[in-house]
Amino acid sequence: MQIREITVTYGGKLNLGDYNSAHVEISITGVLNDGEDAADATAALFTQAKVAVRDQAAYARTGSAYACLDCYDPHGVAAFFQRTADEMRDRVEMLKSEREKSSPMRAAELTHLIDYWTRQLERQQARHEAISVRTAGL
Repeated sequence: MQIREITVTYGGKLNLGDYNSAHVEISITGVLNDGEDAADATAALFTQAKVAVRDQAAYARTGSAYACLDCYDPHGVAAFFQRTADEMRDRVEMLKSEREKSSPMRAAELTHLIDYWTRQLERQQARHEAISVRTAGL
């Protein structure tokens, strides 16, 4: 059997409290290149899907803090965004280190993941800056 395309779906229900919930889910499809391992590609797609769902879940939990900072501890929200950015930065560094020791095919996959995590990190830093500006006077 020859696999040309892989689609993964990842998601779940998120309890927002006060009898509110959100369903966060994503499907990602990837086309295999010649010689690319289907298991590695599937793992990379699942990693991307998990990250995207976790990012949206974090936004669902704290996103309303942008509209109503007095409903939440604004300094706690800023600290959450900073912690998450620090974790992403560590993940990018770990992937870069792993890429240096990997085969060319795996290095290409890791480069894709590094690019993805770098974009996520930039978004998270922008969120942190936005919330920090809004909480500066509090």
